[in-house]
Amino acid sequence: MVDLFSLIKDYLVDQEGRIRQLITWFLNVLMEEEALLEVS
Repeated sequence: MVDLFSLIKDYLVDQEGRIRQLITWFLNVLMEEEALLEVS
């Protein structure tokens, strides 16, 4: 899993390039949680 603090720090330094990475990470976490709920 991606280190959240590192991701946030990188986002603050390079906002344009990192916003996509932050959104992608967040959506991946949501999809993973949804998949786990469907399996249960």
